[in-house]
Amino acid sequence: MRRFDGRVVLVTGAAKGDRRGDRAPLRVRGRARLLRGSRLRRGRRVGRAGGGAIVNTASISGLFGDYGLLAYDAAKGDVVNLTRALAIDHAREGIRVNAVCPGPIETSLTQLLVEHPVIRGEYASNIPMGRVGKADEVAAAIAFLASDDAAYVTGATLVVDGGVTAATGQAHFTRALTGAD
Repeated sequence: MRRFDGRVVLVTGAAKGDRRGDRAPLRVRGRARLLRGSRLRRGRRVGRAGGGAIVNTASISGLFGDYGLLAYDAAKGDVVNLTRALAIDHAREGIRVNAVCPGPIETSLTQLLVEHPVIRGEYASNIPMGRVGKADEVAAAIAFLASDDAAYVTGATLVVDGGVTAATGQAHFTRALTGAD
């Protein structure tokens, strides 16, 4: 918990994916209960401080599915819905609860993916802004949600993904129709 512009702010962290097959959902449900309890204890401290903001770090993977990331997607989906539930439960205490949902962001955890030639090419063609995001761009979104500029925002998920979730996933029709690459 920290103070930001005089307000009490709690920002919850990120998680790593798991590829252990069918056992993953059981671990995710158990972990979700643990996260709920931990966040609620910290949230109560925000309430005792006279209100403030909680910003949970989810992911666009909590909004949509990914190949091979069952546990990660389930855990981030839990964070998104936990954010909504906490928001409505604690709004009258002056606690705003929101989530930031980053897309592909360049960090030490994603370095291998970003540097992989095939994945780098897919990112370049699948992200409308044409690049992977930076950690400071996610931090700016978190700062907004924690600020007084978002005083009437609670239960929201702010997507920071360079336009990935704005696309339907269909082919890039203008390339085919105009012959442009």
